[in-house]
Amino acid sequence: MAAKTDKNGLVTRGMLDEAVDALLKGMDSLYEKFKSEMNSQIGYLRGEMNTRFGKVEDEIHGVKIELSHVKDEVKGLKADLSITPSRRELEILKKKVDKHIQLPH
Repeated sequence: MAAKTDKNGLVTRGMLDEAVDALLKGMDSLYEKFKSEMNSQIGYLRGEMNTRFGKVEDEIHGVKIELSHVKDEVKGLKADLSITPSRRELEILKKKVDKHIQLPH
């Protein structure tokens, strides 16, 4: 602004324009600083999220592998048990054997 003036004096159009320009430049500067800081923070947070999501994806992958192993184990157990006679089949066989072989009491 121009040299020191009387506080109670009249404000000219030029003085008002200078004051408005100074305020607008200050606001532009604050906005650019804020925008720069926000972009920096957003970039940092994006990197953090990507890192954490990567870890979660790795954990999920590990769980899927373990689940696959468990499923294979269950299938193996089912196959092993499928050759074992059921309780009903065992009782029928026992009756047939008992019918042909009389054990002393």
